Amino acid sequence: MKKVNLLAAAVLAAAFAMPAQADFTPNANFNGYLRSGVMHGNSAFGSKTEVGKLGRLGNENDTFMEFGLGADVAKVDDVTYSVYGMIAHGGDGNEKDWNTNLSCRQAWAGAKNLLGQGDDFLWAGKRYYKREDIHILDEYYYNVSGTGVGLENVVLGPGKISLAWTRNDKDFDNYSQKSGYNDSTSESVDATALYNWMDSQPKYTDYVKDGVFDSEKYTKAVKDWNDKFSKLKSLKANNKPSKVKVNTYDVRYEFPVWDGASLQLGATYLEAEKDKNGYYRTYTIEKENSIGDGLNLSAELNIGLLGGFNKTVVQSFSGSSAADVHYGTGSSVYGDEGQGWRFINWGDVHFTKEFGMFHVVQYAHSSGFKSYDSERSINFVARPYYQLTKMTKLLAEVGWFADKKTANTDDKGVQSYVSKHGSKYTLAYAISTDASNFWSRPEFRFYVSHVSVSDNMNIGPTHEWVRQTSDNMFGAQVEAWW
Repeated sequence: MKKVNLLAAAVLAAAFAMPAQADFTPNANFNGYLRSGVMHGNSAFGSKTEVGKLGRLGNENDTFMEFGLGADVAKVDDVTYSVYGMIAHGGDGNEKDWNTNLSCRQAWAGAKNLLGQGDDFLWAGKRYYKREDIHILDEYYYNVSGTGVGLENVVLGPGKISLAWTRNDKDFDNYSQKSGYNDSTSESVDATALYNWMDSQPKYTDYVKDGVFDSEKYTKAVKDWNDKFSKLKSLKANNKPSKVKVNTYDVRYEFPVWDGASLQLGATYLEAEKDKNGYYRTYTIEKENSIGDGLNLSAELNIGLLGGFNKTVVQSFSGSSAADVHYGTGSSVYGDEGQGWRFINWGDVHFTKEFGMFHVVQYAHSSGFKSYDSERSINFVARPYYQLTKMTKLLAEVGWFADKKTANTDDKGVQSYVSKHGSKYTLAYAISTDASNFWSRPEFRFYVSHVSVSDNMNIGPTHEWVRQTSDNMFGAQVEAWW
């Protein structure tokens, strides 16, 4: 104990004796993001509908905020040390979310110019790391954020390289309800069978014939299902649940290709850690069904265009991350393996001083899975805007998507498929600090929207007994960042 105390004293003495800190004044900064809105429509209390496919404008009524506080706290020679933390709160638009707990989104420390290159940066902790997002979709198509360590912006040849190891452990604390695991009984049920039963819940559409809904049969089927599910939940699952643990190793290299244009190349390897049984969803199953590793490759061309920018992205996903190619972040693994690729073109341009447009086009395709043959997804969203006065402008947004998932051919040579599609049209009036700048915030919006989806989907909260495929909505929203 005496040696420990002496060591601690020595460390503290050294810290206070650092000569370069004596005349250094920490410079704190406060930043963040928030959005909140109210929406009225026929779909229950109003809710988002496929935001990542149809667009956010006039299609978002949730409340979300992030408050970050950071500072440069020390400087030794030419190396600057900094710390940063962020908390967040979110609600789904339901007025009963007042007591939702806060979460820690970021908590890290960094050292800039450690290698003497000016922009090189060493960091460790929990961090948003080099996220690539499409704002009008609230979609992150390249996001390996997590707890880890990294070294970025290191000069290598004509460009700069960045390396990071992050970890995302998905801890299912409520597995006792989802998997049926319960230590209080000696009786057991096969975990896989339990999951299959959970997925077999009666659906409203199964009890509609010739346009007539048989409520009596549907009610009885739901009661029978609930009774059996209650019995299964009280039993002990054969395989105890485990945590899903994913190590993400990411490398990116960015370099100029011509004046006003740059190319970023990225590679991400996702290592799925396994316990002795492997894992799936919220509980373990047989080794042969355990989740494998994934490999994602990305190329992104960024061009300055018409007073704004245009980005073209091509990505390849393989292994257990292949299914993530459909509107995913590229940082998730699944219980099936295949191959997939994605094309994205998006950007913000200005045709005149007053008139501009933000757009995104996406196409993704995956195949080679055991559970299904292939999946295709495509969507398009455009948000033109026109400045009326210094602080006001008109906004419009048009969104459309179509998805098709094809099942494997059965014993009779029949191949089934599921097709989904939808569209959204929004007109809005906005007030901001600079109406000519798309990114100017805070921004107040007042809007009307029309949303429609295919018959096998639902607008608003997904209740099989409240099927609605189109809706007209109006509302108001505020969004800000600083």
